[in-house]
Amino acid sequence: MFNARISSSSLGIVPPTSIVPGFVAGALLSVAAAAVAAVSSPTQLGYYGCSDLKTPHIDALAASGTRFDHAFTSTVSCSGSRTAIYTGLHMHENGCYGLHHCRNGFQTFPNVETAPNVFNRLGYRTGILGKVHAGTPELHPWHIQEESETRNVALIADRAEAFFQESKKAGTSFFLAVGFVNPHRQLQTRGGFGNVDGNHATFSEVRQELAKYYRAITRLDWGVGRILAALDRECLADDTMVLFMSDNGPPFVNSKMTLYEACIRLPFIVRAPGLTPPGGS
Repeated sequence: MFNARISSSSLGIVPPTSIVPGFVAGALLSVAAAAVAAVSSPTQLGYYGCSDLKTPHIDALAASGTRFDHAFTSTVSCSGSRTAIYTGLHMHENGCYGLHHCRNGFQTFPNVETAPNVFNRLGYRTGILGKVHAGTPELHPWHIQEESETRNVALIADRAEAFFQESKKAGTSFFLAVGFVNPHRQLQTRGGFGNVDGNHATFSEVRQELAKYYRAITRLDWGVGRILAALDRECLADDTMVLFMSDNGPPFVNSKMTLYEACIRLPFIVRAPGLTPPGGS
């Protein structure tokens, strides 16, 4: 999320940067929150036409902002995609050719500007919560970095609200990135989706996997709803640009780590009060 007072004059405040992988966007408006979902596809969200599960909070965000139907990632896995989000550059330009935590030297090039660097210089209070999986503290110098593998969306939302309150108390505009782990598979084992045992249904193994994935998306939706509610409680919603996006598609056959549309076409929603038409696409 980026926080600042939104007006037409604010359009020129922030230099061009990336809003979503594959889209090197124009100026970011003050006051915003970027919620980055791990491995999600627009075909698994209600507002994009999915009838198999309900995502009322993400749907409400889309209805109050603008939905992009042809948003595509710049690459097919986490670190490269997230680095593109925070730099506005493709992998060969930003230096992150693969998962940055592996022993391969895949890191942001030292000459590349990143979103936290830019916003810090402009006087914003910057923060990132949850899944980070991109860059080093030197090149991505968030004021607040609370990295976590938790799937407890209520906890993440509470930390987001605390960030809003502290920024409001300081009278400072903010840029907050929230990296929900849901609906990613278990990060260490790459199996399951962090659900509590017991699905109360007798599906085939493949259908069980999909049902578990949908449960993780439901948790993600709850988390988005709680953060939006926190913005309302702090009277910041009208001054905050909110972006919802994913980094790559779901972890199934012919999806993640491929160039099929199931991997590279992603949900992307922007709500900028007074600037994006409600329900637009």
